[in-house]
Amino acid sequence: MTADGGAGRAEGAEEDERPGLTAALGAGAAGAAVVLFILLRIMAVAHWDWFVAGEVADSMDFSDLLGVVLGTLFGRPHLTAVGVMCVAPLALADLYWYVRRHRRATIGRLLLVAFLAAAVFALTTTLGIVWLPVGIAFLTAIVGALSVWWMRGATDVVHRLFRLTGGVALVLTFAFSALVDTPWQLREHIEMEQGIIDGYVLEVTPGFVRVLTEEPREVKFLLTSQIKSRTIVE
Repeated sequence: MTADGGAGRAEGAEEDERPGLTAALGAGAAGAAVVLFILLRIMAVAHWDWFVAGEVADSMDFSDLLGVVLGTLFGRPHLTAVGVMCVAPLALADLYWYVRRHRRATIGRLLLVAFLAAAVFALTTTLGIVWLPVGIAFLTAIVGALSVWWMRGATDVVHRLFRLTGGVALVLTFAFSALVDTPWQLREHIEMEQGIIDGYVLEVTPGFVRVLTEEPREVKFLLTSQIKSRTIVE
């Protein structure tokens, strides 16, 4: 076997290993992002109290993950609207340029645009946030003008900006998770024999209910035998 042949096989083996290594690194980064998101969300809900955060984390399981994500988005609708307004123009531009280059669209890009469209419709019709579509139209026009500038060969910075859509969305998601202190459970008005407690039910087990109180934020264990009624607060 010649040296050139051995070197060729070695290079081929390295190339075969690279896709697997890239996938592993991508999975690791995604896992780390999920953990960071949940950690920030728990700390925000606990008002950054270490011991309260530990109690909240102890009551969670993997089935709560979807509720945590949705609770972050729905907890502060106006803050979510700002994030949607920032991401939507970049997502639309990214989808447009990808389709123009490859004559097809990826599922991820289509789902992102569909989600943003649904969010805009819901926020506008339900809460009357009329500045959201206006802001998106304004920012999209700016992005469109920058696109023309890039097409004329002025710079490739704009194209790189389009490719940052995922990064912008990720940063905004982390920001929301750290700022939104509304728990993912519904707020309840709990009438006890000793008085009334306003809070969020974290866990219900035979004999007691674990509740995160509204103010001050602390976790309490309530005996079910002492609970007279529970009413959801709109």
